[in-house]
Amino acid sequence: MRCWLSVVGCSLFVAIVQGQEVHIPLNEGWSFRQVGTEQWYPAQVPGVVQQDLLRNGLIPDPMHNANADSVQWIELKDWEYRRTLVADEAMLKHGHLDLVFKGLDTFAEVYLNDSLLGKADNMFRSWEWPVKALLKPGANELKVIFRSPIVEGAKLREAYGLQLPHDSDPSGVSPYIRKAAYQFGWDFAPRLVTCGIWQGVELHCWSAAWIGPLYLNRDTLSAGDDVRVDGFFYSDGTEARKINVKYRAYVDDTLRLKGKTRTCTSCWGPSSTRNRRLRGFRAQPWFPVGHGAHKTNSLRVEIWRNGVLLDTEQKRVGFRTIDLDRSTDVVGERFAFRINGQQVFAKGCNLVAPNVFPSEIKTVDWLNTVRDLQRANMNMVRIWAGGLFPPEEFYSACDTAGIMVWQDLMFASLVPTGIDYRFTNTSLGREYLDNSLSELDDLSRRCDHHPSMVLWCGNNELDVAWKNWGWQQRYDLHGSDSIRVSQVQEKFFEESVPEAFSGQPYLFTSPLSNWGNAEGLKNGDLHYWGVWHGDSAFSSFKNNVGRFVSEYGFQSYPDSATLATQLDPEHLYLGSPMLAKRQKSYKTDKPIWTAIDREFAVKPRYLGEFILFSQLAQAEAYRQAIWAHVTSQPHCMGTLFWQLNDVWAGPSWSTVDHTGTWKAAMYEVARSYKPVVLDLELASGTVTATLWNERTDLKSAMVVTQVFRTDGPRISSDTSTVMLGMGKKPLPSVGQEALLKGGGPDRHVVRVAVLDDRGEVLAERILPFKRMGEMAWEKAEVRLERVGGTERAATYRLSTDRPVPVVKLEASGAEFSDNYFPLLPDTDRTVTVTWPGGMTGKVGLRSWP
Repeated sequence: MRCWLSVVGCSLFVAIVQGQEVHIPLNEGWSFRQVGTEQWYPAQVPGVVQQDLLRNGLIPDPMHNANADSVQWIELKDWEYRRTLVADEAMLKHGHLDLVFKGLDTFAEVYLNDSLLGKADNMFRSWEWPVKALLKPGANELKVIFRSPIVEGAKLREAYGLQLPHDSDPSGVSPYIRKAAYQFGWDFAPRLVTCGIWQGVELHCWSAAWIGPLYLNRDTLSAGDDVRVDGFFYSDGTEARKINVKYRAYVDDTLRLKGKTRTCTSCWGPSSTRNRRLRGFRAQPWFPVGHGAHKTNSLRVEIWRNGVLLDTEQKRVGFRTIDLDRSTDVVGERFAFRINGQQVFAKGCNLVAPNVFPSEIKTVDWLNTVRDLQRANMNMVRIWAGGLFPPEEFYSACDTAGIMVWQDLMFASLVPTGIDYRFTNTSLGREYLDNSLSELDDLSRRCDHHPSMVLWCGNNELDVAWKNWGWQQRYDLHGSDSIRVSQVQEKFFEESVPEAFSGQPYLFTSPLSNWGNAEGLKNGDLHYWGVWHGDSAFSSFKNNVGRFVSEYGFQSYPDSATLATQLDPEHLYLGSPMLAKRQKSYKTDKPIWTAIDREFAVKPRYLGEFILFSQLAQAEAYRQAIWAHVTSQPHCMGTLFWQLNDVWAGPSWSTVDHTGTWKAAMYEVARSYKPVVLDLELASGTVTATLWNERTDLKSAMVVTQVFRTDGPRISSDTSTVMLGMGKKPLPSVGQEALLKGGGPDRHVVRVAVLDDRGEVLAERILPFKRMGEMAWEKAEVRLERVGGTERAATYRLSTDRPVPVVKLEASGAEFSDNYFPLLPDTDRTVTVTWPGGMTGKVGLRSWP
């Protein structure tokens, strides 16, 4: 059994001669211009060129209306950034001055005083160059030239000699570039290919020696063993004598480790504190939410020399074991996570980058997604391969929240390495491999010790696409070319990449199985796209349950208020050509219209009604899918819908729109991911209720069945007690005629609720006897009353005199404990409204019809 320590960014740099190291930020004072022009303009760092052009009034807002199409020329040009770096006496006394760019997007040449420091060609990694020898006292010019990613990508494609598949990228260059794939155009995003200094810049000042990363020893540990830690000390060899450093490690303020090391004087290299034990410390395990405590500990490391404290760092750490069960059974190949020996059913989603412009994404944006995960009762999130790596604060938040992280590596296109890249140091393939492995080394050092990190995945859909999507025919990759491409992917994702994550759970691709055939339902994880891409009805979810369904979804539109943040009012009407430009799926809006008609028998008359029913259709799709997956345990051991969030205001598969507003589907997901869930079905004249229970403490429950007429009266109410175990529990079915008592089905709705012994509703479902648009609804008086709470968290009670199929609460900047629900007479609902930002506002409601 492996015990892992989570050390959140625990890289300690200690300046031995001059004292503690210094990090000087260099984000201010930048200007930019298009290469070949004279005029310089102020720039913002972090930032990208599109934002700088917009801030200086040189282009229209790319997010407004259809302006994204008018700024495509930017990706074809070269751009130059510069600033002055003033070196004073104190700075120059440091033994080492290293210039650090935390993110350059993407093909960049970095100059100091017209001397080329180096070139960058990877958006996902940091870049560092020593600059002390080039710095002069006083003013120095720092300059970065960004080359067109399209032009540079075309050069790499020509050098490689094959056109690799590029379904989402008309330019065809994205497979050759280490850059976020969604920027080249995806079915949920506009094409906006950026360049710029997209993350911070700093000058790292230190002297003589420093301490590298600390690692937990990953050897097998028996129960009761002390945890072991490795630390790495580095010297630059400038001193004539060896440098003695003492170190101490405290866990929860208790001293657990102390010792000393000598750094070498004749070389740059490590001297390790190998096999040093955190004495007497017994780790308590970290569990995902719903399975135990998310235990973490405070780890503080101190570095001393000659009785002087040189540096200290304090982080949160956590311990757990992880196993991905891919063993065979009578059906096929399992796909299940075991945390500390417990099998865990994964309830979660897929996460994309939170904004079109990467530099616009703040840490709080990533943290807000973790809050969404928590509110929706999720325990896992998959970071999709076509986006960006989150900051370390995101993983720390997942540690605290007990949310498991499935981290895709950023490979959404086939990779252009050569077959002999392992042996040919000068080949294009060797350069791509080395670049990628440096990227993964950065990532591993930063993230792989978080207890929330449960899986690294090599790529998104590349194996299943190569074998099933007709790429060989479409891109004329036959014979030796086809063999070359196939062998390259196998060597890269199944041999080279796993070395960067040695000893950790790694999956070379997702999905392992293809949808649309029986074998895909038996083996590994599955992306099921019969709904949407295959035009299947929502009912197909129950017949297409894989061993772990890591993608599925259905589109909806965001609210009009969200659309209005990026579209002019004159474009906000049903059938608007400008609005249609926001639809990036090749399927257009047709699946949405079809689902609205099929599920609800409603023909939307105006934009607001269409948006509402697009969201209700998406909610119903996710409800049916999650129910099918959760209740198929242990055959299926995970459900991750596509997708949580969005990059702009437009139709997509997201359940949270670009402004952070929850759509109807997100509230349905939150209900569906609860430990007690109810399904209600009307088929062949019979109403059938089925309960799913995951609570070990719930032994029995009351079941209430009620029928209401659309003009208001409740015509029946029955209560029974049922004994419960874990898992699925069919409840007594009732014939439709017995419930209607001779009335017409278009004038009646049935409610089934499950209550605990205190009378609290654990789960409920309300079902009309006809589709929503076929019902004879009557005008209802829906009342909203504030009944308590504080300024930032108020409680409201909703009531009605007649059945209402859907009620929607609205309040600017607010979060709702529940929303988009039906409402019945004498069954009032209580909703908590919270304003996380502290700004309160008026709460309103809308209902349909």
